[in-house]
Amino acid sequence: MHDSAMEGFEDHGYRVVWRLTPSELRKVSELRAEVFCRELRWTGSPDDRVERDEFDDDSTHVAVLDEQSEVIGAVRVIKSRAPWMLDTVFSALAPANEIAKSPDAAE
Repeated sequence: MHDSAMEGFEDHGYRVVWRLTPSELRKVSELRAEVFCRELRWTGSPDDRVERDEFDDDSTHVAVLDEQSEVIGAVRVIKSRAPWMLDTVFSALAPANEIAKSPDAAE
C-alpha cells in the first residue's frame, strides 16, 4: 500500500513514533510544558519544565521526530476504558449522553 503522507514525512527527515522511549516521553512532556504552560498558560506554571496529568498513564503517546530525534509534535490518545478529558475537564463542551464510548473508541 502506498502512503504518500508518510513518504512526505520521510522525505523531510521526519519520523512518526508509536512506541516512545523514556527519553522521547520526557521530550513530549517538555514540549507540552512549552505549549500548555508557557505559550498558552492553560495549566501549570511558566516555570514548569515538564507537563503531565492524570490522563497520561492510560494513554498512547505518538510523536513526530525530526532528523536530530527532537520531538516536534505529539498527540495523546486516551483509551476508552479511562476517563476522558471530554468527560471531565471539558465536560461543558458535550453532554455525557452524546459521548460515544466503546471498546474501539479513543479520545
